[in-house]
Amino acid sequence: MTIVSSPRLTPGVPAPEPGASASEPSPGAPKVAHRHWSATVAPVAGTGVVLFGVIARFWATSPLWLDEAISVNIARLPISQIGPALVHDGHPPLYYVLLHVWMAVFGPSNLAVRSLSGLISVAALPLIGAAGRRLGGRWVALVAVVLLASSPFAIRYATEARMYALLTFLVLAGYLAVVRALEWPNLGRLVLVAALTTAVLFTHYWGAWSVASGAALVVGLGWVRPAQRRTAVLVTGALVAGGLPFLVWLPSAAQQAAHTGTPWARSVEPFDATFDLLLDLGGGKWAGGRVLGPLLAVFVLVAILARPVDRWRLDVDLRTVAGARPEVAVAAITLVLGLGAAVATSSAFQPRYAAGAVPFVLLAAALGIVRLPNRTVRGVLLALVVVVGGAGAVREATGRRTQADQVAEQLRAVAAPGDVVGFCPDQLRPAVQRAWGNQRALDAFTFPGGSPPGRIDWVDYPERIRAGNPKAFAARLLARAGTTHSVWLVSSAGYRGFGTDCEAIQTALEHARGIVDPAVERDASSYEHDVLRRYPPP
Repeated sequence: MTIVSSPRLTPGVPAPEPGASASEPSPGAPKVAHRHWSATVAPVAGTGVVLFGVIARFWATSPLWLDEAISVNIARLPISQIGPALVHDGHPPLYYVLLHVWMAVFGPSNLAVRSLSGLISVAALPLIGAAGRRLGGRWVALVAVVLLASSPFAIRYATEARMYALLTFLVLAGYLAVVRALEWPNLGRLVLVAALTTAVLFTHYWGAWSVASGAALVVGLGWVRPAQRRTAVLVTGALVAGGLPFLVWLPSAAQQAAHTGTPWARSVEPFDATFDLLLDLGGGKWAGGRVLGPLLAVFVLVAILARPVDRWRLDVDLRTVAGARPEVAVAAITLVLGLGAAVATSSAFQPRYAAGAVPFVLLAAALGIVRLPNRTVRGVLLALVVVVGGAGAVREATGRRTQADQVAEQLRAVAAPGDVVGFCPDQLRPAVQRAWGNQRALDAFTFPGGSPPGRIDWVDYPERIRAGNPKAFAARLLARAGTTHSVWLVSSAGYRGFGTDCEAIQTALEHARGIVDPAVERDASSYEHDVLRRYPPP
């Protein structure tokens, strides 16, 4: 959550609005006609984009992949067991508790568990609209809502049973709460700031960097504006008070940091991480993503460096201009702190971790678009962002995230009672088990062992991989199947830490029962790849 109230646009240089640009002289009747056109068409088009965005947030067609399946399986535990289970996973508990309650009401179907994130993401739209209005008026509000509604990043995580849509919502709510508390720090507003701070910290560990960046800006406000020092102290106190409940969770967080971390990916490279985030803002590594992400970055630069001069010119001031400085600062500080901590601890980075910074990027981009002095250029570029973003959103919502359903379907169709299924790595099992359902229990084994069914125990995970013996694992599968049952192997290459272990298991099974063709082949378009092989009885 975060930040200080942004100064309005520079006096005497209002942000050009469609149909009302001070930089475009349009005397008499034509001016009135153009205002009427923009006032009618822009809200209608914006409403259409928002409706599309709302629908897309409940549109995912792929089965649950690894992280989602683990989330659901942890959330299905009794509430008293969620915290201890998360010590072996790596996250704070708020989202899992909310998902537990949600499933108690709406059930555990794919649509139900994902709809919690979808609903939260929809609720973020009016929040970014309110933030945009405070930042630059009604046109910034409209553009900000349109950008978030059509954002492939937002839609991807609105269609996942994960905590990232919740983090975006809470950070936006915290932003508005802090801004209002800085205007009038009464008890109710300060309590709301503290409560939202607690919620952010208990949602995702990167939320701490958003809180820290917001606190830094509030302290800075009190330092440079003595008249607001008392207010800044009160708001800072509310932020600190909101962090106190997290002390209860701190021992669990410390244990996670010492024993879980991110063993499934390599350590972060800051420049690669920044580039990956830009791509994810555009919907990933596709042609549109390589256009949309950098284009949003250009709009952010316009918001903080440029003022309109006339219809075709912007005045660039490298000292920055008033407008979105605090919003951009929060996004930048969040990323610097988060990436810095990841580098210091040799941890990984995924663009979804930055879900708390993304709304500030979109707010600044909205202001940058509205600041473009030419109406036609504004309209064309906004249309381009919406069209490319919408295409990326459809791609994210309908793309295949796992092949677990293909594996489960083949096993249901062909596997016989007594057959044995091996998973290498064990990270493939939760999604397959979820897709498999309750039709017949899997006689399943995982490499490495030690994880509960449907979950992954990340504690000292690299050590457990190194302690595993691929040939012994294959021998165990063969011994369990005997001479009358098939051995099925669900495998995938390239997982960090496994080296050639999974290939060694495959080789040992082929040596015992012959080389076989895959029953399910690797789909390169899927986020999570599975290959299924059946080794029939000799």
